[in-house]
Amino acid sequence: MRNERNGCKKNYGKGQLESKSRLFRFDAKRCRSTILRYADGTGGRGSSGKSARPKEILFDCGRLFHYIAVMESEVILETHDERRRWLRIVAILAFITISYNLIEGLVSIFFGADDESLSLFGFGVDSFVEVISGIGIAHMVWRMQNIGADVDSDRFEKTALRITGIGFIVLAVALPAGAIMSIVSDHRPDATVAGVIISLVSILTMWLLIREKRRAGAALQSQAVLADANCTRTCLQLSFVLLTASLLYELFRLPYVDAVGSLAIAWFAFREGRESFEKARTGKSCGCDGCH
Repeated sequence: MRNERNGCKKNYGKGQLESKSRLFRFDAKRCRSTILRYADGTGGRGSSGKSARPKEILFDCGRLFHYIAVMESEVILETHDERRRWLRIVAILAFITISYNLIEGLVSIFFGADDESLSLFGFGVDSFVEVISGIGIAHMVWRMQNIGADVDSDRFEKTALRITGIGFIVLAVALPAGAIMSIVSDHRPDATVAGVIISLVSILTMWLLIREKRRAGAALQSQAVLADANCTRTCLQLSFVLLTASLLYELFRLPYVDAVGSLAIAWFAFREGRESFEKARTGKSCGCDGCH
């Protein structure tokens, strides 16, 4: 079939006409579009089996372009609002992380000293160090809200990371020393019920935080937020260590299990301290095995 209009010639094969009930032709010279559509909707053949004459509908494409521009601006606006919403969620999660670690640290140190449980006491100190790290993360989220993308660490965050690293390293040195003294003196904690309860609450809280941080990181496509979720996973692992040590001692009164638990916490503290110094050195916002 040959269609001629305003000197523009286009050929369409018979098979194409039979397989398509609508053809679209754009006339750039007059900035108008022509839709060729079969009037009877029978694929190009009338009720008698003969070829039907196509119906032409003309409309101004300038109006179409206007509608397209409006739709694109609405999509951009929705995307921007969605990003702002997820950044607010990340900020709330950072605040919850700081608040929880602060409360957990106070409670753990109090009961750890009262029950003479070295692993619970070390767990509480670790939570306090995590508060400093959380402040650095909150500052990073604030900069993401203002800059609008993943950013490398600034001077404030690097200082927070160095302080965090020093705290973890001091903890990693102090806990083994305390564990050795505990083993040599055959010291055993009075009870570890508090350790069991605190670790169970921490496991639930950290699991929820990890899940929400991963959701936010995926929505924002932010390696920094995903890395923070991986760092929270380390806190989850520490909680399992405390739960194991506290539960074994409370059920079976196994000797030295509290000291062994404190040694495991010391290893995690050393690893976190090393990663904090590495992030401060490179200036990257991601860490804890969060960059791939």
